[in-house]
Amino acid sequence: MVRSRPPGPITRRVDGAFNVNLNEDERSAFIKFFSEFEDLLNADSRDDNLRRLFPVAYHDNLENDGEFQRLMHDDLVASKRASLEISRRIMLSTADDVVAEADMLQLMTTLNGLRLVLGTMLDVGEDDGDIDDDDPLAGQRHLYEYIGWLLEWVVAGLHEGFEPDEKS
Repeated sequence: MVRSRPPGPITRRVDGAFNVNLNEDERSAFIKFFSEFEDLLNADSRDDNLRRLFPVAYHDNLENDGEFQRLMHDDLVASKRASLEISRRIMLSTADDVVAEADMLQLMTTLNGLRLVLGTMLDVGEDDGDIDDDDPLAGQRHLYEYIGWLLEWVVAGLHEGFEPDEKS
C-alpha cells in the first residue's frame, strides 16, 4: 500500500512530472541565493568555501588528486553552472508550471550544492544541536535547515516510499 504525503513544497504529479509549490517570496529568495552561489563559482571556484563541492579524489596520493582536479575541475564547475541555470528557470516559473524529472534532479543538485557551501561557511558539523536564536548566525543556520528540508521534499518526490519529517 502506498501512503500519500500531505501537500508540501514539491508535488509529484500523476504523469511523473512535478510542481514546485513555493510562494513568490521564497522563489525570489532562491533566485538570489542561486545568483550568489554562481557569483562564488565565477569569482574563484577554488574558494575554500567550495571545498565540499570539489572533494579530494585521492586521499593518499596528492599527485594523483592534483591531476584529477586539474582534469575534472572545469567540467564540474560547468555542470554546477548548468544545474544553476535550470534551477533558476524553475524558480522563475509558477506553482502551476510543470517541472520534468530531469530538471528536478538538477534542482536537487543545486540545492545540495548550496547547502554544502552554506554548511561550510557556517562550519556545520554532525554534532551541532538546536539553533540558539541568540547566535548572530541564527538566520543563516535556519536557512541551512530550510534548504535541507526542501531538499528532503525533492528527494521524496523523486523516490517513492520516502517521506520527509514535517517541518517544525
